[in-house]
Amino acid sequence: MTAVQEKLPIKVAVFNNSKLGFIDIEQKSEGLMPLFTNLVNPDFGKVAEVMGLWGRRVEKKKDLESAVIEWLNQPGPAVLDVVVESETLVMPPTIEFGPAYGMALYSARAVLHGHRHELLDMVRQNI
Repeated sequence: MTAVQEKLPIKVAVFNNSKLGFIDIEQKSEGLMPLFTNLVNPDFGKVAEVMGLWGRRVEKKKDLESAVIEWLNQPGPAVLDVVVESETLVMPPTIEFGPAYGMALYSARAVLHGHRHELLDMVRQNI
C-alpha cells in the first residue's frame, strides 16, 4: 500500500510454491517432518490489482518471458505471481554435513510415516 500511495516503481516477484518453502526445507534439514508449511495461496496478481498495483499470475513456462517484460515495464509498483513446483529446493552451492544428515533423517522418517510420495516428488523435481 505504501508503494501505491507513494507511487514507487517497486517490482515484487512471488515464487509461489504454495508453501513456506524455506521453513519447510529448514525443518527437513533438521530431520523433522514439516509441520504447518503447506499453504492455500491466493492469486497474488489479483490481490495486487485490488490494492492498486499492476498484477499478473504466471502458471505456464511459455508465458513467463513476456510476463517479466510487461512487469518490468510498468511505470509504478507491480507484482508478478509465478507458480513454481512445490518441492523445488533452493540450496546453497555447498552443503555442510549437518543439513545433509538432517535431510537423510527426514527422508527416512518420511518413508516410515507413509510420506514416500512427497519424498519422491522432491527428488523428481530436483534432478
